[in-house]
Amino acid sequence: MKKVIEFIKWPLTFPVWAMVALYLFWILSVPIEFVDLEAYILGVIILCIYLVATILIKTFYKREYLSIGLWILLVPLMLVSTLVTLWFVFESIKYFDLLSRGNREFTSYVLGMLVLSIYPAKMLFRKNDAKNRMMQFLLGLNILLFLSGNLLYYVFFHPATLEKAILGNYRYVVADEFDLDFHSHLRFYKCERWSYSCETLYTSNWFLGEPKIIVDEKENEVSLMGGERILYTDGKIRRTYRNTEEQLNNKLYLVAENYKCNNVEYLECETDVYTLYECNLDYRSCTFLPIRYTKYENYLYLEADQEKNEIRLMTYFYDKNGEEQITHIFTYGENPQCYVEDCEILDE
Repeated sequence: MKKVIEFIKWPLTFPVWAMVALYLFWILSVPIEFVDLEAYILGVIILCIYLVATILIKTFYKREYLSIGLWILLVPLMLVSTLVTLWFVFESIKYFDLLSRGNREFTSYVLGMLVLSIYPAKMLFRKNDAKNRMMQFLLGLNILLFLSGNLLYYVFFHPATLEKAILGNYRYVVADEFDLDFHSHLRFYKCERWSYSCETLYTSNWFLGEPKIIVDEKENEVSLMGGERILYTDGKIRRTYRNTEEQLNNKLYLVAENYKCNNVEYLECETDVYTLYECNLDYRSCTFLPIRYTKYENYLYLEADQEKNEIRLMTYFYDKNGEEQITHIFTYGENPQCYVEDCEILDE
């Protein structure tokens, strides 16, 4: 027990405990649905290797010669830590200018290394007996390599909270995280306010602009924006949106998309259902308009007719001659009208 306490109090283990605290913070501060378990478990394995290397150094660093057994254990660990560190550094330099989070991650890594490397660096440059100096240098260098790999792994794979909001008994969170291939994933979560129970509402593998959460207390809805585009709304009727919107007078018109059989119950259908919504210019107070289209289309777009004060939904495709063919689906205004078979005007 005494040796354990001495090991815990040994200055060279302080960076280890700092990394342990960071991983505990990772799992405790982030709802379990946020955590990419594959990435987290790999990080814990790398941390355990770092801890084992530190224990070996504490045990043998004062000895003039390392045993053959220690070298058999230590050399592969040094090679693995070196390769992991170099790979992460290469990937971070390669991607950090292209990814939305890269500059922040790279800065966090540099600042963290400056702070956590104080004790390993102290061991590298402290004055020792000449016969022990080379061993001290090699062991201290090994610790620096492990520390670098651990910290770089943590700052890149710990999910970043980009935006959050609260409505009633729920909190909404937009998180950004990398997978092990350095692909960025944007996720929109709905969590019970005082628990770790969360539901994934929306996921995107593409950067769609800086995320923003819009809370509509009047309609009891929460919407996710990506740049200037609305992506998802959580409320009585959950919905995603096609990338088309039009302004007519002082209202915005949006095409919502889901797989529901009707607009009350949340049931699955065999085809997409497109419905029209009228919102304020700030994307609040959205109202469902009684018209829908129930056939999947690759391309849909809205067009506003200011003179007739109506909105048209259209689709298009290119024929064999490369000419654009436009199909009118419906017109919504004072007298709604459908033009195709799968369009339906609903009872208000």
